Amino acid sequence: MTLILGEELEKTVYESLKTYFHNHQEQKVFIIHGYEIMDMDLSAKSTTAIPHWEKDFIIINLTYGYVMNIEAKTTLNAKSLKNVKEQLEGTKKLLEKWFGADLNPGWVFISAVYCERDDKTNKYCDSCDMNFIFKGRDDLIEKLEKMHLSLKNDDRFD
Repeated sequence: MTLILGEELEKTVYESLKTYFHNHQEQKVFIIHGYEIMDMDLSAKSTTAIPHWEKDFIIINLTYGYVMNIEAKTTLNAKSLKNVKEQLEGTKKLLEKWFGADLNPGWVFISAVYCERDDKTNKYCDSCDMNFIFKGRDDLIEKLEKMHLSLKNDDRFD
């Protein structure tokens, strides 16, 4: 049942992103969904398999110079918040290994979580930046709009 809920949740994020960027065709973006990315640390002593992880969404926005990783979760509670934080930090490290040398110094990595259920995230997330916890489709679109407006006014893009 969890797999079906997770797939439905990812479909909602996919459709939301598709709609948002369709309405903002001035932005040049590349979106990767459900991609398995392998670790480039080949110094691992294991000779059997290279570690790899599935990532829900990676958005590369050429217009505003960012890479955003979005993990979709069916619920946010203390345990899942801890796990998603580790996932997001791991993804950032993997992406820096893969692309870090090729990105302009002004590029930023953004980690975000999408969850439709409001499981009192404030209770578990006193230190979280709530701008990057999307609680539903409308919240995702509203916060992307706000972020892009802020980046548009950033002097890096003059």
